[in-house]
Amino acid sequence: MKVFILVDMEGISGVCLEEHTSAGTPQYEQARRWMTADVNAAVQGALDAGASEVVVLDGHGANSLYNLVYEELHEGAEYILGSPRGWYLTGLDSSFHCMLMVGMHAMAGTPRAVLEHTWSTARWHRCRLNGRETGEIGLMAAFAGSLGVPVTLVTGDQAACDEARQFLGDKVALACVKQGLGRYSAKMLPPRHARAEIRAQASQAVALADAATPFKVETPVSIEVDYIRNSHTDAIPTGPGVELIGPRTIRYTAPTVPEACYLIR
Repeated sequence: MKVFILVDMEGISGVCLEEHTSAGTPQYEQARRWMTADVNAAVQGALDAGASEVVVLDGHGANSLYNLVYEELHEGAEYILGSPRGWYLTGLDSSFHCMLMVGMHAMAGTPRAVLEHTWSTARWHRCRLNGRETGEIGLMAAFAGSLGVPVTLVTGDQAACDEARQFLGDKVALACVKQGLGRYSAKMLPPRHARAEIRAQASQAVALADAATPFKVETPVSIEVDYIRNSHTDAIPTGPGVELIGPRTIRYTAPTVPEACYLIR
């Protein structure tokens, strides 16, 4: 069984500050190790459940996309690191039996959600997929679903887990590693307990893969992005599939989710 693991940073156990997720700070160097430990727990859980191949994609950040501590990574997986590398979910295809999401965060505007945002804290305000407000959990699940790959695990704070349940229903395992008290504060599980929970839920997630249903949306696909400033939309050229529908809103339309995502700027 082939398992794909997408990892972000805001939902990693222990993380609750901007400094944790921004390169160049002592807190970021700490968070890299926490992120690596969470990933290793998920890899081990997948292997416990019989995964024959595990591929991990480091998905945090817009530029370097190299956050995991290489020498500390689990030997039972392969890792996609660095940039440029094409679109966000590089390496995912229909040969995978399931996708696990580690370290996820809730969409922009979610109350009591640690480091909540959608895609870009610097440029994006809100996003709607076929008219439904959607964050990165829903967008990535829809992308995977268009390839026939179900998302069977989400780890992160309680708000991220609640969001995953809303989009993916009961056939998804959840590992809640912290309870958000605000954007920059949380009630945390201790490290060993957090990693034990991630490992256990990852194992359950792989066991769920055959029964899980990929998250699919109606086609053609419309993704509307509300940008923070007019200057952001000013810099986006319009054309086929890219339409300015408000001073700060761009609508991206395409026959499939991947094609719509490829248009996004």
